[in-house]
Amino acid sequence: MSEYVVSVSRKSITYTEAFKEIFWQRYCDGGDVGVIFREAGINPDIIKRERMRDLALSIRTQKEKATEVQMTVVSKGNAEPQKPTIPKARNKPKFSKFSLTDDEIANMFHQVAYMSQELEFIKKLFRWERRGQEGRNADERRACSIVKS
Repeated sequence: MSEYVVSVSRKSITYTEAFKEIFWQRYCDGGDVGVIFREAGINPDIIKRERMRDLALSIRTQKEKATEVQMTVVSKGNAEPQKPTIPKARNKPKFSKFSLTDDEIANMFHQVAYMSQELEFIKKLFRWERRGQEGRNADERRACSIVKS
């Protein structure tokens, strides 16, 4: 494992802050992602191009949003290095700006119930139509067999 890799799991790879900074600088200078990984001692054939591009996209998104992502690995004493932590998203309201009154909510429940009834009625129509066609097809088959005899 490379000195620039902190941890590897089935779904993700965590890189050191140093690698992310080196990667971003070389990527901005027009470097190929595969070459950047190879020069860092990480086999690009194992990582695959899509993951390498995802790293570039992730760093770009962080830079554009100007979020401070803790990319340094904090270790306690001689313990194993820990995964970097990503800060939680800024506080977003749990509910939309528009609040609904009790009457509006009751009206929506009524509309949903009404549409459910309509849907069940349409399903029954299709079943009745299908049964009617099956009956007609059976009658036609019987008529054809009588004519052939």
